[in-house]
Amino acid sequence: MRPRFRPAFSMIDLLVSLAVIAALVAFMLPTLAMAREAANRIKCASNLRQVGVGLQMFVFDNRSRLPATTFIDPTQPTDHELHETVHLRLSADMIQQRSSTTARRSTPPRPMTMDRWDGLGWIYERDYISDPRIFYCPSHEGAHDYERYLPQWKGAPGAIVGNYQYRIPDGQLLFAQITPEKTLVADAMRSQEEYNHGNGNNMLKADMSVMWFDDRAGVIYAALAANPDGPGAAQGVAFAWSLMDSTTPGTPGSPSNPNANHSNGVFGSNSNPPKP
Repeated sequence: MRPRFRPAFSMIDLLVSLAVIAALVAFMLPTLAMAREAANRIKCASNLRQVGVGLQMFVFDNRSRLPATTFIDPTQPTDHELHETVHLRLSADMIQQRSSTTARRSTPPRPMTMDRWDGLGWIYERDYISDPRIFYCPSHEGAHDYERYLPQWKGAPGAIVGNYQYRIPDGQLLFAQITPEKTLVADAMRSQEEYNHGNGNNMLKADMSVMWFDDRAGVIYAALAANPDGPGAAQGVAFAWSLMDSTTPGTPGSPSNPNANHSNGVFGSNSNPPKP
């Protein structure tokens, strides 16, 4: 009686199967990446909405004044440090260094021993936002993610940097005098590495709506500095702000809302803001 042989995969069959699986994975990876980025964009917009709520409460409690930042001088709104408003807290060493740079030689600056909150960091310090992760975009791939600053959020001394760019439009601290189309907060633009989504920005407007700025053409990205410490960093951010303020829905490179990220805050339209 002749022995029966069970059918089995040959080496060629195995290689063909592996090739098909690899092709399917390669085909699906871009789709999965797009789905992940879409989800991240929605979460990022949610973060900005919560930042907007925090700003509203801060404004109500501070006679219509926005949080101050050492990087924007209201008398010189085109200051060369516009790009540094991603800082939420300054270290004592940073404060000392900045004081040494600006103080007169005849008046030595006093030694600083404590960190100081700045910009959007004030809405955390005043307990308007309790979760520090809100200040971090899930799409951020640069060096300033939440985990890097976890010790500082837990009480260790030192500077803290977030993933959202803060702005005081035209150096105007009084919210009541800011027009609704102005952008107050957007995804970080301090450098190309810190440009969270790569092809656009979520942005919080002065009417407390959250919108998406489509930058698939890479106009903003090209204007940003490769190195935040290099020349032109502030100018790139100022150019991006002007783009996000001047465009109108329906035009190329304009604010859009493909993911239903638009929501009005307590102020709604800013045509009748609270009086200072």
